[in-house]
Amino acid sequence: MDEQGEPSGHTALPGSHGKLKGKHATLHLDETSVLTSGPDGHDVTLTLALSFEKKAAGHDHRDYVVEVSATDDFGNEQGFDRAGTLRVER
Repeated sequence: MDEQGEPSGHTALPGSHGKLKGKHATLHLDETSVLTSGPDGHDVTLTLALSFEKKAAGHDHRDYVVEVSATDDFGNEQGFDRAGTLRVER
């Protein structure tokens, strides 16, 4: 997503080779994973392998809101919900 919250760039699957790189951060796909609680489960654990440029921290630190979205096997989309906050420090 870009800074306005619009989809941008390429898509790729967790565990695949390659990286998704943004202005100040990189998602390392080969170290990123998704673990579900099974076909009838409702739980998902998302592990994101992120690295950041020094600029991402600002002068001391910067907080980023983490939002996630989900789509089920039938194409039903949940939309974005706040999942937490990520702090990048120098």
